[in-house]
Amino acid sequence: MNAPFSSTPPVEPFYLDAEHGLRFCLHHPPHPLRPQRGAIIYLPPLGDEMERTRRMAHLQARAFAAQGFAVLQLDLFGCGDSSGQFADARWPIWQADVLQAQAWLAARYPPPYLLWGCRFGSLLALEHAARFGAHGLILWHPFLSGRSCLSQFLRSAGPSIVKLRSHLWQHGHLDVDGYSLSAELARDIDCLDLPRLQLPACDIDWFALPGPAGARSETQVLRLAQDWQRHQVRLRFHPVNGLPFWSSRTILTCPALLRATRVLSELEPV
Repeated sequence: MNAPFSSTPPVEPFYLDAEHGLRFCLHHPPHPLRPQRGAIIYLPPLGDEMERTRRMAHLQARAFAAQGFAVLQLDLFGCGDSSGQFADARWPIWQADVLQAQAWLAARYPPPYLLWGCRFGSLLALEHAARFGAHGLILWHPFLSGRSCLSQFLRSAGPSIVKLRSHLWQHGHLDVDGYSLSAELARDIDCLDLPRLQLPACDIDWFALPGPAGARSETQVLRLAQDWQRHQVRLRFHPVNGLPFWSSRTILTCPALLRATRVLSELEPV
């Protein structure tokens, strides 16, 4: 039986010292009466999706803590309540943010160390795992490529993605729904190609909600699983019914996704 959230230690907000300022974090200590099962870094989506998914991330983080995991929710440089402006965000800075968060957890908790990403955060988690390693990954409705992620982000700025991309490359920046996106960051996101990532041997649990390209997306994920299997990567695909909570103008939750992720971590080490 799950331990109630009320019996877990309270959430600890703090600022993590990092390059270019401070990073806002939420630390969810593990349940004191459960065996410690490892530590998890949560990497959020981009832009407004970050705010819309905070409730879901909080609920799942508390569930992980109740099961014996330590969880660190990280606001990247230029995002949320961390230092910096989004216009100054760069991919190497975000890579360093993840390393800093990982070092903070490693100083306090034993392995395994897992990466949990939502939407764009899943791409950052996968790229980090390819470069620096990870014991496992939990991915909530990831993009299938950096290019599709960037295109989705640009859509709120206008209907013509081709023209928006052209403006971005020509002028070096673009205002996207109040976020000043640099061409340098956009290019680094755009070139992320999942099949080319050289991932270490690890388990990946990929959760996907229904969408207009559902069957095609599942086929692409299964093809990825075959490609990565050569590197001893075990990718498990979990289709989940629910609404796309990251795109709603009101705060939505997806109980089915919470249940599926919770059951996964209850049955075996992730």
